[in-house]
Amino acid sequence: MRVMAAACPLPATQDLPTLHAKLQGLLRFLRDALPISNAHTVDFYTESVWEKLIDLSPETVLAALKRSAAEAEAEAGFSEARPLVEAEARAGE
Repeated sequence: MRVMAAACPLPATQDLPTLHAKLQGLLRFLRDALPISNAHTVDFYTESVWEKLIDLSPETVLAALKRSAAEAEAEAGFSEARPLVEAEARAGE
């Protein structure tokens, strides 16, 4: 039986309040992401889903993701970079 290694090491055991706070943060992220994950392709046009939830051009998002993937390959390690946040900052300049 082969066991796959995690992309990053698992955190050391933490106290219950810390774990609870992290899970609450994850739940907030998932609640925010749910509308876009449930959107049908038509919704992107008829309900302006992309503009409401992403507010960056698709080209900007794709460029940031490609750049991030290329950097990750070059580093061959775990990165906590936030390419969409960085792209948004550059788009506003």
